[in-house]
Amino acid sequence: MRSLDSPPLAPLPFMDPIAARLGVVLLATMLALGVAACEKPTHENIERWRGTQKGPGKLESALRDQSLAPDLRAHAAAVLVALEQRDLVGKVLGVSADPKRAAVAEELVPRLWKDAKLLEQDRAATPEQIAARDALFELRPLVGDERRAEIDGYLLDALTAGGLYEQRAGAGVYRGDQLVRAIGARAAPRLVELARQIVATHEKPSFLLVGPALLKALAATGSPDAAGLLLELAAKADEKQEDLQIRAMGALYTAYVEQGEERRVDAAGLRPHLARLARFPYADVPGENINMSYELLAVTGMPDCLPPLVELARHPSMPLRLRAVEFAMQCGGAAAILPLAEALPAGEYRQVDLQRYVAQKVPAEARAQAAEHARVLVRPGGPLHTRFLGLELLGELGGIIDVPLLLELARDRTRLKGYWGDQRSKPRKEQRVEPTLGARAKEISNALEQRG
Repeated sequence: MRSLDSPPLAPLPFMDPIAARLGVVLLATMLALGVAACEKPTHENIERWRGTQKGPGKLESALRDQSLAPDLRAHAAAVLVALEQRDLVGKVLGVSADPKRAAVAEELVPRLWKDAKLLEQDRAATPEQIAARDALFELRPLVGDERRAEIDGYLLDALTAGGLYEQRAGAGVYRGDQLVRAIGARAAPRLVELARQIVATHEKPSFLLVGPALLKALAATGSPDAAGLLLELAAKADEKQEDLQIRAMGALYTAYVEQGEERRVDAAGLRPHLARLARFPYADVPGENINMSYELLAVTGMPDCLPPLVELARHPSMPLRLRAVEFAMQCGGAAAILPLAEALPAGEYRQVDLQRYVAQKVPAEARAQAAEHARVLVRPGGPLHTRFLGLELLGELGGIIDVPLLLELARDRTRLKGYWGDQRSKPRKEQRVEPTLGARAKEISNALEQRG
């Protein structure tokens, strides 16, 4: 106990009003600095914001802040993707006025791959891994060639890891074949190898184990090697594998012919296989594959499409012959007329078929050229069926200028057998009389005069 004679104690600092006020100010300043440090975008804070209620807003602010270093903005973007905010990241990085967006995208690639990479390749991808894969795909247009090739490798790794392409292709915003279309032919070696590995690693090797998603992806590469594998499968004459044959050919049809949501794959992948495609109408394969082979030939474009289709116009089966004529006209237009006339075997042809598959297939811009070819075909001395074809072309494409030529032909009394088709199943009194070449020429002449 203090003695009565002891000097009074000095006042404590917090007893001093001025000191107390200074202490409050100092404490507030320290707290403010601490809060500011917690709010400042750093790699440590960005990771901490991942698990806080206000974190997404802070991450968005960091991503939008063009004054920040690209690696910080990329870190914020990667965390937002993990928090199911991929659309937001795409929207922010889609702003072309951002001078640093390319640099941010470059920094973001390895972060997204770290999140997308499958550490256990035989397991299904998690939603976070799938979101990171989708975000990687969306970065492709924003980065340079070297980084884009890196992304493509990552995407293929994510799709094919553990040989589970079929299970992975449908996950996420973008299907596997959409990713492969963007990557193009560079994806083919990996997918072709995967298809053959799937077959080789089973006790009873069978390409039936190759699923529809992988078949579709192979076609989507646009690669000649991938197209070759699919044609190999499509041509296999095995009743047990008929479904596979149709699926393989259908994958090519979807990629190269169909006009759907996706653009057609460039026909360059088919051009090395024209001879193989032309063998389908003679092969023991499903009818669907024969039909698709004609369309695949046609989409290769001039001049590649015409020779194999003209050769198929010699087919002994009239339906397959006419199908070749139809698609030769589709791919070659007027340029196909003379080669087809030379290739078509002599025989009976229905007037309606020559109209439907040749005359009515001439594009508007080629009508004049086609009419010139028709005038060549109707000249005396040529085979009857080619003169008949020339007449039908003039009936569709000719004009008043052709009347004198047609009147010269009007004296020809050669019967156009097969004009109405096969009438043998009809009673004789119901069978129509087949016109002569001259009678048909006169009929067309009259029609052209009336048309003026």
